[in-house]
Amino acid sequence: MRVYAIGLFTKARCLERMAEETGGRMITVHNLAELPAAMEKLSLEIRNQYTLGYFSTNPSNDGRYRKVKVEVHPPAGAEPVLARSRCTSPGAADTSPPALSMRERTKNLAGTVVTCGLVLLLLATIIAGGIQLVRRPRTQLTRVIIGSKDEVYYYHAATKADAGALGEALRKTGFFNDRGTTVLLSKGTAGTVVSFVLNDGGWDHPDAVYSFEEIGRRIASSVGGFPIKVRLIDSRRLLHKELVVGKAAIGTRDVIYYFGSATEASARSLGQSLRSAEFLQDLGASIVLSKDGGTAISFVVGDGVWERPEVVAAFQRLVRLAAPSVGGLPIQLRLLNEGMEPKKSLMVE
Repeated sequence: MRVYAIGLFTKARCLERMAEETGGRMITVHNLAELPAAMEKLSLEIRNQYTLGYFSTNPSNDGRYRKVKVEVHPPAGAEPVLARSRCTSPGAADTSPPALSMRERTKNLAGTVVTCGLVLLLLATIIAGGIQLVRRPRTQLTRVIIGSKDEVYYYHAATKADAGALGEALRKTGFFNDRGTTVLLSKGTAGTVVSFVLNDGGWDHPDAVYSFEEIGRRIASSVGGFPIKVRLIDSRRLLHKELVVGKAAIGTRDVIYYFGSATEASARSLGQSLRSAEFLQDLGASIVLSKDGGTAISFVVGDGVWERPEVVAAFQRLVRLAAPSVGGLPIQLRLLNEGMEPKKSLMVE
């Protein structure tokens, strides 16, 4: 673990020692106005560094440090290269310190922490306040290219075949159309996760959120089936919204999809209510239950049904009847065409 620290007003020797011993760095600022620049400098250094390793050819396994010479030839005008090392200084080969065990290193570091006292508390406050200024490190991911520009990055247990299938599914939905769009696919203990990179604020628009939930519904079969998680992230891969996209079979043919924070249990509760109202009769009906700041129930209907006032009024009565099964009113009623596109939306209160 490397320690990067900022000393306020005076040079804190304990912080400097911790930074040096762990291969990090400390910067001293003399007034609070210099703090943002210092944090940005450390953030930049953390995001632009290489770790070099080697296998020693010296057969003597005596725990001593080895001398390593690294030459760097940066291009003209480049920023200066900084090196972090815990090797002994030139000419001190005979006094190289023996390797410390993990327990001894922990004990030494603990002693330094105690010495720092209140200064470390101040450092913790700075770190807590500055976390959002440091970009999340980018994991090295593998990708497949769909078309010539669109790309699917995949990691954890997801495979190249999974990524390719997802890419083809996104192409068929029209989301991928060779514009250089990026999507991430992960499979692991959290289940199947598909992440979409959005411009800032895109995750705050309800219509956009519903569009990505619907995309999730269409692509789920390509990545192993329901349920999946849809994440809306920014260009730095910071998560802004996570949505569940699932499917509950009601009877043998009727289906309720659940989006957002809705659960399979709430979808089945709604299904039971609609069966009791004799709306669901195992004829292949499709319904969507969505919870994202509010509750919405969407019905897939035939062409033009949304233009018939008496039918719209009947759906309003149905929603009021089913409301207790999903947490009560108000509920947004949506009528969708067979392509699952919203054609009419109104609030039932």
